[in-house]
Order: sequence, then structure tokens, then C-alpha cells
Amino acid sequence: MNHDEVKLADCDMRPAMVDDVPAIIAMLETGRELLAADGIDQWQNGTGPGVQSVTKDLMQGWGRVFCVRGQVAATAALIPGPDPNYDVIEDGVWDRTGNTSGAYATIHRVAVSPAFRGNHIGRRFYQRLIEEARARGFAEIRVDTHEDNVRMRHVIEGCGFAYAGRIFIDGDRTQPRRAYQLFL
Repeated sequence: MNHDEVKLADCDMRPAMVDDVPAIIAMLETGRELLAADGIDQWQNGTGPGVQSVTKDLMQGWGRVFCVRGQVAATAALIPGPDPNYDVIEDGVWDRTGNTSGAYATIHRVAVSPAFRGNHIGRRFYQRLIEEARARGFAEIRVDTHEDNVRMRHVIEGCGFAYAGRIFIDGDRTQPRRAYQLFL
């Protein structure tokens, strides 16, 4: 598929369903492989998302899929409420001026199907996730990615997220992540 073939009218986002699990797992696995091929240690050695996190996302209502002409093209989790991994931030600070309530949502576990890479699906998906978070009344979205994950950084920054500092997943100081925020 090329850039001209995927039009915004062909795209839709919806909650993930049980029938989507095989496609979601496949996308997460190919995402892990792409990161490994790029020499990025994110999602490697059993640290990446798998069946357990996908199941939790479904059960909690957090899982989202982005579809092109009815085919699942991307997956993510849109999670309401605070993320304990964001409690400590270094080399920066969370800007609180645009969010007096402190309530925010996070976007995690983003992956795009290899069949749709190169079609700006990641950016379009993020835009839909932002629209949903806004409609649900969140004042802010936070997200993080590996320092070397240039593809995801390009998408995040291209959607207007501002760099806030570094966070550490589960306190693992060997795996710093670039943290971003967007006020809605």
C-alpha cells in the first residue's frame, strides 16, 4: 500500500475486541522485531507487551485499534488515570500550567502492521486517540518512548507533544524513556 491509497475517509478507530487479539499480538511482535533490527533494546528480552497486557487492555476497555477499510492497521492502549512510571521525572519537569486538575491519560503499546507502514498510520492513529481523550474530558495526554526510537519520536513530536524529561519504567534506570505531554 502506498501513501496515496490510504485516505482519511478509509480510516476508523474503535475499541479492540477479542477477535482482534491475534492481529494485535502479531503487530506487537513485528514492532518488537523492528526495534531489535534498529538496535533498540525497547520491548526486548521479555520486557515488551504480550498476551497478558493485551488481555488486560481489553478487560479494562483500554485497547484501541485503528482500521483501514475494516482491516486492523495499528494498535494502542489509551489508559485513563495516572501512570506510576510518570511519578518521577528527571532532566525536566511535567508542565502543570495547562492541567490544573492533574488528570491525564496515557498512550502505550503502540504498533503498526507492517502492511500499513509508510502510510502515516501512526500519526493518524495518534490524532484519533487525542480526539477521544479530549472528548472524554482529559486535559492532558502523556506518552513515552525509547531515546533511540526515532520513528515513534517523529510521530509523537509531529502530533504536538512537548518533551518533558526522562522517566524510568518500573524504576529500571538502565532503560530511560523520553517522556512527552500534550495539553488538550
